[in-house]
Amino acid sequence: MSKIVNTIVRQRPEGWSRKAYAGYYKEQYGEWMKNVLDDMHDRQVSKLLPYANFPDLKRNSLYLLINQSMLYVLENMETSDMKYKRLTDRIKIDRTDPRGIQLMLQEAMTGKAEDVVPKVEKPKWKEKMEKWLDDNDDPMPFVQSNLLLTPQERDQLILEVSGLSNVMYSITCREIKLIKQ
Repeated sequence: MSKIVNTIVRQRPEGWSRKAYAGYYKEQYGEWMKNVLDDMHDRQVSKLLPYANFPDLKRNSLYLLINQSMLYVLENMETSDMKYKRLTDRIKIDRTDPRGIQLMLQEAMTGKAEDVVPKVEKPKWKEKMEKWLDDNDDPMPFVQSNLLLTPQERDQLILEVSGLSNVMYSITCREIKLIKQ
């Protein structure tokens, strides 16, 4: 029986405990917040609610007033086109300003997302091999053992090295041997 009465005469937001106190979840505060939200919507501006304009409320109480009255508007005064839901999704409540609480209207995101391209780092042996190929004064052969190249990587490496006329090579999946002529 009490659940039926509780749903008819709601004193707190939906889903809140019966013991929870929602002192600002009332129609009078909802009407006030609805006017603030309507002004923000019509003029597309952020609002500052100065602490000085609410001398009877402490800072935390003003914060509760804003949140609970906004919730009242969303649950009890919402329009059919979901005007307040769309608006409150764009509002950030900021308590860091020493003058008061800001209801900051966030701009719509305009940046473009890019595809993630994994960063491919060259293996150290490949950097060492390229350095050896660029250094014409190094008479020592290049030997890199203990590799695990895939057949595709091996074929690609053979293709790259075969274009060099001054290098003889032996390339397997496990080892690379290069000699300059």
